[in-house]
Amino acid sequence: MNSSYHNTFHYTRSLLLAALLGAAMPAARAQYAKDYRRTADQFYAKGDYYSAAQYYEKYFGASASGGVHFQAYEVKRQGSSGGGGKGDESKNGGKSGEGKGGQRQELEYRLAESYRQLHDYTHAMPWYKAVTEQAPDAWPLAHYWYAICLRIDGKYGWAQKELELFLKIYKTSDSYRAQASRELENNAFIQQELSSPKEDVPVARMDAGINKEGASYAAGWMNPVTMVFTSTRSEGASPSEGTSRSETSSRSGEAGASGTAAASGEKDTRAHPVYANALYSTTLQAVPSGQATAAGQSVQSTQGVPSAEVTRWSKADKLTIPVIPDRQQGVASFTPDGRQLFFTVWSEDKEGRRHAAIYTSTKKDNDWSVPVVLGSNINVEGADTRQPQVTPDGGYLLFSSDRPGGKGGFDIWYAPLKGGQPGKAVNAGPVINGKGDEQAPFYHTASQTLVFASNGRIGMGGFDLYSVRGNFTGSWDEPKNMGFPINSVKDDLYFVAKGDRLLEDALLSSDRSSACCLELFTVHKKYTEYFIGTVFDSATHAPLAGVEITGKDGSGRPFPAQTTGPDGKYQVAAPAGSSLQLNAVREKYRPASWTARPGTGDSVYNPEVYLASIPEKKPDLFEGKKMLVTHNINFQFRKKALTPDSYPYMDELAAYLKANPAVKLEIAAHTDGIGTTAYNLQLSQQRARACVDYLVKAGIERQRLIARGFGECCPLEKETTPDGKDNPAARENNRRVEMTLK
Repeated sequence: MNSSYHNTFHYTRSLLLAALLGAAMPAARAQYAKDYRRTADQFYAKGDYYSAAQYYEKYFGASASGGVHFQAYEVKRQGSSGGGGKGDESKNGGKSGEGKGGQRQELEYRLAESYRQLHDYTHAMPWYKAVTEQAPDAWPLAHYWYAICLRIDGKYGWAQKELELFLKIYKTSDSYRAQASRELENNAFIQQELSSPKEDVPVARMDAGINKEGASYAAGWMNPVTMVFTSTRSEGASPSEGTSRSETSSRSGEAGASGTAAASGEKDTRAHPVYANALYSTTLQAVPSGQATAAGQSVQSTQGVPSAEVTRWSKADKLTIPVIPDRQQGVASFTPDGRQLFFTVWSEDKEGRRHAAIYTSTKKDNDWSVPVVLGSNINVEGADTRQPQVTPDGGYLLFSSDRPGGKGGFDIWYAPLKGGQPGKAVNAGPVINGKGDEQAPFYHTASQTLVFASNGRIGMGGFDLYSVRGNFTGSWDEPKNMGFPINSVKDDLYFVAKGDRLLEDALLSSDRSSACCLELFTVHKKYTEYFIGTVFDSATHAPLAGVEITGKDGSGRPFPAQTTGPDGKYQVAAPAGSSLQLNAVREKYRPASWTARPGTGDSVYNPEVYLASIPEKKPDLFEGKKMLVTHNINFQFRKKALTPDSYPYMDELAAYLKANPAVKLEIAAHTDGIGTTAYNLQLSQQRARACVDYLVKAGIERQRLIARGFGECCPLEKETTPDGKDNPAARENNRRVEMTLK
């Protein structure tokens, strides 16, 4: 994208353009063709591209129509790095028809440039195309700008070919070659983004009550239900001669209308509307959903209103701030209490250059004070300073400026706020600010994320929105393009959010749906929160598989049941921001219920859940006896540890002891006769202790248990046959555990 494109606001009246350009030049006035061209050249040289386009169209005998796009603050003039001014003609291959391209191609190129400077790429595209076909070598930059038009029009394959052709024929090592290389990367990035749209991030154009007439952009929140935005709207009628130079003056038709009379010899006595940028406010009003639907009104889902009702925007009215004569308003931001306002004020000098500064006003009762320009901490002589944004905690004032000390064109700066007064401004640094323009900053405190617009990075074209994690007293991560659909192939700026999550309840400005102007869009991402946890057996503390997890969200809607795996884990997906009522159920266990609270991230880790088993009524293991001999408790050869096949019997023994809390138990372990007497005595004592340890882990008090080892002392059978051979069956019978109730 053109590096001179320091756009922050766009505005126009498309219908006005159509009306002014609609009439074809009568054949009887063919003699005025030279006058039309001369007038067009004069407007072009002055940078009045709207009027220039009008007269070049008349010169060609064409009928111009809709969709002119303006820069509110600055349009580069003669000699600008962006091309299109008279001083650029030598770069483009010749001047005054003396190059390889003919006179007609020169005028076609100027007409294309005029439309491009107005950001009306639809009307610029066919004129660039004509130049590239008729004089491909005379105007090499036509290939570059034609590629930009193709990219904006969604013709990515053709855009790539045109960029490659431009790089082949344009040998000068300057910003255009660098921009063309970046545009090739942009082209690939766009196609990648569009191939995998994010359906959980709906971006919707706000209704005609907000996006009215010309541009509507740069929204902010005075309070949770009142939105303030900038809009370019009609201020009424004004004489065609002597009209004050408003924001749209010389580009929306006033100067062009009187120029028509001069070229044709007619006297123009018509009056034309004056368009000005001003701050407007609108409030969310709760209405019954049936009433809103019946009236055909658009509704808005947002925070700050009763959830049982839908909302609509009230009629947008001018914010009642005292007007500064010959100045225009834009980009407002409020302190958290809504009592202090920072906003951009700009004017236009006699040569059509814009000069912007940041002003402040305070509210007392219901009246705003006369705006006062901020001091040298923020506004620097000779620099443009604009787009103020107060952080949600009121701690900092962010803004964009081309003041000295920056890294490129416009940079992001910030200053501490104390008592409503900003301190010394600090550049946000090279991680955020690059060689292009970084503008329209916004800081989302909850996620510690700075969002800004830039035209100097790989993106989808024009200004894209980027996000970067960090804070003003620490460091910043690497900025990331926010991707489609937050960004489009046109300009996307002025992101603000008021939800707990960055894209939960946000607004942005874009000209994606317009041939000319920035409009306001809402963003309501459908965030999903994952509630993660583990279920354990309360007795053994082992993860419990086969547990069914069910529940309902904050609105009472159930979610699909799931079952824990061998690791005992579960993960429940639910809309972010609401509590869940969860239940855990498994056969032979007592059920459990608990409330899972939402968090601030994508995942919420719940406390560990323990399920207690339901004791089964089993026969008395001792059957009324005091002593029990069992071979259900086993050990590996010459090992002290219990084998897993012993666990069920040990669990039954634990259940018996729990059911009989007054009973004490002596556990006596016996070995066979293999090995020395001392070794067998030690091994049996260790095995008896292993039994005691298992029962303790199962919940039996240690003082109720006695471990004794008898080794080989008391065999039940002789371990050799009468003829002296070994008797394995006898040895196995001698390896036993005896349990005696005390």
